Amino acid sequence: TLSGYHWDRPLEWHFAEDTVPDRYDSALVLEIIQRSFDNITGAFNDCNLPDRVAATASYRGTASGDICEDADDLNLVGFGRLSGSLLAVTCPWVFDDDTYAEIDIEIDRGTDWALTDDCDLEYYLESVMTHEVGHAFGLGHVGERRHSQLTMSTSGPVCDNEESSLGLGDVMGLEDLYATP
Repeated sequence: TLSGYHWDRPLEWHFAEDTVPDRYDSALVLEIIQRSFDNITGAFNDCNLPDRVAATASYRGTASGDICEDADDLNLVGFGRLSGSLLAVTCPWVFDDDTYAEIDIEIDRGTDWALTDDCDLEYYLESVMTHEVGHAFGLGHVGERRHSQLTMSTSGPVCDNEESSLGLGDVMGLEDLYATP
């Protein structure tokens, strides 16, 4: 499904490095976040589908700011305290023409994250971030019952990084929003 919003220009984003919990290597966290953006903009998939997605994103360095608090003309990705069982959240601000003005992505600092293939009852940061970046590019959730293998499904098990690779429905949604001319 689609959220109804899209970018009409490249998404330029910043990393709130100062929010990374001390137990994680911030350089590795940044590498995973960058790979998650590439998974979406490059339509990375296991279906052997060609990349026909013209969406682009570029990393613009580190920055500080309030993540998901208010629009500040800064697309910021970083950690914060989320309530309940939320692993991460994408906060959009949109213009009247349904294009994005700004997005922030906040990652729960209290969740145990797997940053490498060595997983012990943790969530893979790449899988969750690929899902959130999908939201940042206009993809909505799909139903778990019929589409549990898609990146944009509403939940995924611990120690499962399969959803970092897009499924057919994920790619079709991105092509609908950002098809190459």
